[in-house]
Order: sequence, then structure tokens, then C-alpha cells
Amino acid sequence: EIRNDFWKSLTQVNQDEKTTLFFCTQYLEEAQRHAQRTIILYEGSIIYDGTVRQLTANHSPVGESGSLEEAYLSIIKNKKEEVSDVF
Repeated sequence: EIRNDFWKSLTQVNQDEKTTLFFCTQYLEEAQRHAQRTIILYEGSIIYDGTVRQLTANHSPVGESGSLEEAYLSIIKNKKEEVSDVF
């Protein structure tokens, strides 16, 4: 209940004030539901910057209808493979 109230408040501020809200979360389901833009960091570097829709369309195994978590795991797996190929 408190988390829902929190998200409702943030959404309301975003709409009323026409302002950007920056948040960091490990709850990818919430990020998929509320974020308009997503940035993914890996070892201190930005490895993705774009919309949730673009991220799932390009990186989820099932495409745009997939979850942010699936897309995130795919990107991280690819990044780890890139790093292991170097060594």
C-alpha cells in the first residue's frame, strides 16, 4: 500500500509539474511500469540508455512484450561475454 502511494505521488508530481524525476531501483517490474527512460550501468559505465519499450523490443527474448528483467539479463549476459572474450 505504501509503495503504491509513493508511485502515485511521483506520477502526480511528474504530470502536474512537468518535471523529470530520477530514481534508482532494483525492482525492475516497477521500473518497467513507471519509467519513461532507462539507463543501465555495468561496472560504472552506461551500457544502455533509452526507453523501456526500446530495451524490451531489442533485448528481450520475446521482444517488446517481454519484461524489463529479461532484457536486462540479456544485456548483462552479452556484456559479460564481451569481457570474457577480451581475456
